[in-house]
Amino acid sequence: MIITIEGHRAEGKSTLAKSIYGCKKTSFIQESSLGSSFWASSLDSCTEVIVVDDVKDYKNTCNFFKNETITINERFGNSFDIKTPMVILIKQ
Repeated sequence: MIITIEGHRAEGKSTLAKSIYGCKKTSFIQESSLGSSFWASSLDSCTEVIVVDDVKDYKNTCNFFKNETITINERFGNSFDIKTPMVILIKQ
């Protein structure tokens, strides 16, 4: 599931995201980090929510997370797939 939160600076978008995901295991990333092959190295199989902040290219970012799985590349050559968790995109 992909949820989009849109608004102006300082309108409480991150606070709203926190109220949506509650106590779930969450990973915050910046859209600009998605270009790195190690962007998902902070995720694990227990991650329930990914919050992507500062989304500028909404269409491509949304398409990026439509896959059923995410491949996590670790820095020492190991990689594994996890089911794509809930995604919250925050854009201005």
